Amino acid sequence: MKYQTSSRALPSPSAIVACAIIVSVVFVLGLLYYRSQQRRIVREQGDQLSAIADLKVSQVVRWRAERRGDGLQVFNNAGFAREAEEYYRNGSRKDDLERWTKAFCDNNGYTSALLFDGKQMLRFSAGIYGPKVGAIARALVANVTRTRNVLLSDLYISEVTNQPTMSLVVPLIRWDRPNTPLVGVFLFRIDPGKVLYPFIQRWPTPSETGESLLIRREGSTVLFLNELRHRKNTALKLHIPLTDTSLPAAMALQGKEGVVEGKDYRNVPVLATLHKVPDSPWYLVVKVDKAELDAAVRKETEFVITGVTLLIIIIILVFALWWRHQRAEYYRRELEVLLEKEEAQ
Repeated sequence: MKYQTSSRALPSPSAIVACAIIVSVVFVLGLLYYRSQQRRIVREQGDQLSAIADLKVSQVVRWRAERRGDGLQVFNNAGFAREAEEYYRNGSRKDDLERWTKAFCDNNGYTSALLFDGKQMLRFSAGIYGPKVGAIARALVANVTRTRNVLLSDLYISEVTNQPTMSLVVPLIRWDRPNTPLVGVFLFRIDPGKVLYPFIQRWPTPSETGESLLIRREGSTVLFLNELRHRKNTALKLHIPLTDTSLPAAMALQGKEGVVEGKDYRNVPVLATLHKVPDSPWYLVVKVDKAELDAAVRKETEFVITGVTLLIIIIILVFALWWRHQRAEYYRRELEVLLEKEEAQ
């Protein structure tokens, strides 16, 4: 006797459709989960960059406030002006002036000090570089002589050192005399490489591409103020046109704030956060290469692909086992029916 395989031994179309729907749903849910994780990684990285930027901005603001505080300490003390006057007259207080100036510079991180009289003539110098004075320093002294206010200068390239420099310029005023005459002006030189630049460049978490940029507008360009991680000898030298709208630094100078995507000075895609440094012409850009971010996304992708693949395999295996069980049950019933017929004959 010959038996033909019945179509009922095969999976029903509805069962196949149900299995396909379940597999499709798992695939779609895996894709949605991957995209949500991708957004989460980008969001978390943006939050981390913002936290780093907030920390650095607060450090810079505090450092600038401390420098102004140093200046106000000298500015509000008429005793410094009296000592300067006595030194002008007979030089009798030179030792005291040298001792105080050295202690002030050492305790507060200044590399040198220059004392100018009321006519802007250099009368005294202490620290490295001696009595050398560049044109920018003389212009700062002239400004303070005119305004009689403490001035913390912007970053500039010193004509004496040929290195990035800042200056704290303080008028010496006899507050204890009528009409409070101006006695002179102290200029204290600041090496930003000692404290300011380390604030900017230090990265608090392991990162191969994380970088902070201190910038300001100069004409129609972005001027990079600190040394860069991926390009050397660029502090106060690298200019990029403001018209480069893909550059996060240019975005910052155009008024954008917060997390943005763009391309940095290497033309490399980056995720960045933009912040204004209060009470200064400076802006801070904190960035990381998107390639580093993509590495984290790739790990998440591998996890999702592996999980979804295993789940689909499990679903197919369960369906195959169910089908095998159903087919066995079908043949068992068919056999029972056949045996009953044969017994009846």
